[in-house]
Amino acid sequence: MLQRITFVLSAKVFYLLVLFCFTAQVGSGQTAPKQEAASLETDKAIAREIAAEEKHEYQIHLNQNQCLEFTIAGRGANITLSITAPGGGRLMEFSAPDAEGAPQPILIVAETTGSYVLTVKTAEQAASAGRYEIKVKEIRASTETDRNLAAAFTLHLRGKKLRADGKYDEAMAAEEKSLAMLLKISGEDNAQIADIINEIALIEDDKGDYPKAAQSYNHALGIYEKIYGAEHPFVASVLNNIGAISRATGDFEKAEASYRRALTIDEKKFGAENLKISTILGNLAYLYYVKGEYSQAEEPYRRALAIEEKLLGADDFVVAITINNAALLYRVKGDYPQAITLFQRAVTIAEKTLPPDHPNLAAMLSNLASTYSDIGDHERAEPLLQRALKIREKASGAESPDYAKVLNILGTLYNNQKDYQKAEQFFQRALAIRE
Repeated sequence: MLQRITFVLSAKVFYLLVLFCFTAQVGSGQTAPKQEAASLETDKAIAREIAAEEKHEYQIHLNQNQCLEFTIAGRGANITLSITAPGGGRLMEFSAPDAEGAPQPILIVAETTGSYVLTVKTAEQAASAGRYEIKVKEIRASTETDRNLAAAFTLHLRGKKLRADGKYDEAMAAEEKSLAMLLKISGEDNAQIADIINEIALIEDDKGDYPKAAQSYNHALGIYEKIYGAEHPFVASVLNNIGAISRATGDFEKAEASYRRALTIDEKKFGAENLKISTILGNLAYLYYVKGEYSQAEEPYRRALAIEEKLLGADDFVVAITINNAALLYRVKGDYPQAITLFQRAVTIAEKTLPPDHPNLAAMLSNLASTYSDIGDHERAEPLLQRALKIREKASGAESPDYAKVLNILGTLYNNQKDYQKAEQFFQRALAIRE
């Protein structure tokens, strides 16, 4: 079984963030920023250019229970904002995608007295230079509404963490409670509500509950379109996810339309050479692959690969993912020399960029081995599969479905070599795990 490796582009929306109950993270062992941070002052905007891998630090003094309201606006750059508490513990770090220059409101409720440090940096590797503006609107005593917002968004952020950890039921409970609390404070038509609904969709998507996920994605999409218009990058991100859901459920026409619309929006906003574009192109190519339209799939893969190599360099793991997925296309077309060449390159990059026991490396090794088996080169295939099996065992255990998949591929290899006794042993082991 060949394994495609991909990322799903999610609509990570920069929202009104309330930091409140994060005392467990303060003093977590992280050190405070060493460089001197610039001071932020009320009603004084700071507009700066920021380059790839550059970071800017700001500090502001808050008393316990004071509320800080400020805005940040990205102009041509996706940025990451992190907030560090007095004592050096990082409270939170989150992405702030370019919202076409619209100021994004942020609210902090200080739990302790001291200097808080805000760090701004580019969110994407090899991102081009852009600008942003940060401005303190007000420092005041916090209100009950502020604290209710704090509770709601603390739940939301906890839900995101739980989803990342694969604890989907707990994540859903946190997000649904967060949504209910926030709806009591504000109306539905705001980006904060849409972000929580989108997170709920991501949970449903991860669980494989595609009908519910589609409904939630469309709900979030409607809110974003109402707030930002039909050609906003947030809209494109949700459309990309709707495309993935539609592909998974066999609605290929809707999937292609969603991907195409997302591509048009992002190309208009970011230009033809952007990692957002390469992600959508990769998903569009995979749609054609699933449909069996292999000639249609080649061009999007080539475009995606060219973008990633230019922006990230030839040895970045994102490049390896696209190479792996393109190799699958050539393999199913029967162009085994091209597939092997690409799989070998993907494995080489993965070996340079990933830990030696990473599951994605195992997937690429299995793909290369399976292609060798297709052409009868079992001697090259077997050691690759044995290596992949060891990685899977270490990463997920000898009773995991991923381990069973490699056992099954090895069984097929030995069967093709007419070593039927050994093949049966591996098939039986795989079958016992699946049962």
